[in-house]
Amino acid sequence: ALTPSYVWQSSGNTLGTGSTYTIDSQVSTGDVITCTATAVDSHGGTASGSASVVMTNTNPQITDLQITPDPGYNDDTYTCTATATDADGDAITIAYQWTDSQGSTLSSTDSFDASTVAMYPGDTFSCTAVATDTSGGQDSSSVSTVLSNRAPNTPVVYISWNGVGAYPQQGDTLYCNVTNSSVYDPDGTAVSTSYSWLAAVNMGTQNTPVLNGSYVIAGEAYSCVVTLSDGSLTSQGADLVQATTRGGTQIQSSAIMLAPVDDQCDGVSCGETLVLPDSSVLEFSSVLSGVEPLGQYELTQDVFVMTSEMTQGAVDALVGVQPVDLGPVQDTVGSYGIGPEYPMYNITWHQAAWIANETTIWHNQTTGDSLQGCFTCSGLGQNSICAPVSSYTQCTGYRLPTQAEWEYAARSTSDLDFWTVDGPAVLSGDTCSGLETLIDGVNNPLANLYSNFCGFGQYGTIEVGTLIPNGFGLFDMHGNVAEWTVDDSSCAFPSSVVDPYCPSGSQHKVVRGGSWVDTLLQQTAASSENVDAATFDETIGLRLFRTQ
Repeated sequence: ALTPSYVWQSSGNTLGTGSTYTIDSQVSTGDVITCTATAVDSHGGTASGSASVVMTNTNPQITDLQITPDPGYNDDTYTCTATATDADGDAITIAYQWTDSQGSTLSSTDSFDASTVAMYPGDTFSCTAVATDTSGGQDSSSVSTVLSNRAPNTPVVYISWNGVGAYPQQGDTLYCNVTNSSVYDPDGTAVSTSYSWLAAVNMGTQNTPVLNGSYVIAGEAYSCVVTLSDGSLTSQGADLVQATTRGGTQIQSSAIMLAPVDDQCDGVSCGETLVLPDSSVLEFSSVLSGVEPLGQYELTQDVFVMTSEMTQGAVDALVGVQPVDLGPVQDTVGSYGIGPEYPMYNITWHQAAWIANETTIWHNQTTGDSLQGCFTCSGLGQNSICAPVSSYTQCTGYRLPTQAEWEYAARSTSDLDFWTVDGPAVLSGDTCSGLETLIDGVNNPLANLYSNFCGFGQYGTIEVGTLIPNGFGLFDMHGNVAEWTVDDSSCAFPSSVVDPYCPSGSQHKVVRGGSWVDTLLQQTAASSENVDAATFDETIGLRLFRTQ
């Protein structure tokens, strides 16, 4: 019997001997491998034979493919991740392609920003991954996802009435208003708006924005519930008022949010409060950063803003000072307004800065926080002389706003003179008849529903929070008292396009918003006045801000 010998070769190179050869790195896909067998008998005779095979490739294999997030929304950025192996040990490259339900290409990378295309809840899109090895072998796999739905935003609701008083009275027609900026769906889906009036009195089903005055009875509380629906999910907001007899008084209208489906900040429901030594409360709305509506500048920091001007009661509770302690509170015409719910006035810029610091001190004492004082003050109490600290807008304590922060808060998304519940508005005229309106192109409401101006009606200031607030939930941003800002008057406004602030060291400061004695033209969101920091006047007060 003969025992042959074996030689394995490829391209003239010997790969091995023996009856078997295990593929190794000496050969590549496409190489020809030849096995030659040689037999030799006992007389020296030989015989040989060969057989060949072509080295073929094993394609890679995709073992896992995922889209994240899943589920997600139409403003999310999605990532497609594939895992692949290759039995030949070849290097693998993976290419991705995103397509919509019609097969149109959305992206050719491993990520896809859904906000760059028009897609809505229920729409399907896919990611296909193709794995390729160095020999050109491929494997592909696809995975799909469906866009999820979110409830509409919680609407901000305010009740107004046809009477000229600060509160509705028996027989007044009530109007259920929704802030335009709060009526939207985060997915961009069209929303429908429905109304429902609720009261203990029997008035049947009332599902329109207007409640006839015949149903409005003294002492009865009325609630308007507004429901936004995208056809699948809903959210609700409401407001409550209580009617009075003619000439009576009633509770203040206040926006009440009902069971929001998702936790979205709308600038009203996401604020904070500070309880003062007399148990009264300072309320703050959250105003989120963004580009000013006219595009003049951008604010990069969210702030808390007092919902009302600082009251005489709050100042008395914090530092024991009242307007009568600082200057006259009336003249031959009448009182400038005295009482705990009236705005503080007769206060210099330095005294306003001192009050801001004292508010920070009280906050720290009662909460255990360590907020910074935002002013350095020399002297004692109301005789202090103050200056803003460096990095003022990053200071964590209570402070006076910059001009830019004040105007951004006052505009409340409006690119015109005033904000109304129906949108931006311009003035009907710069007169003092009491019949002036804010032209918003919808209801054109009376200006005296939003501002205390011209010194008619009640001479002097009025109690804070008695008129309609703006879309950020801020009362009296126009009129009542003008409000100190931290900015010096020596800079052009805005002084920069990002976080404008003017700390030049001048003793002339800027006040904003106009006062009870001014015309509406002096109270617009853009109007301002330069005042010496040592001035105290019955028309100037303050409102505190705090960086979030």
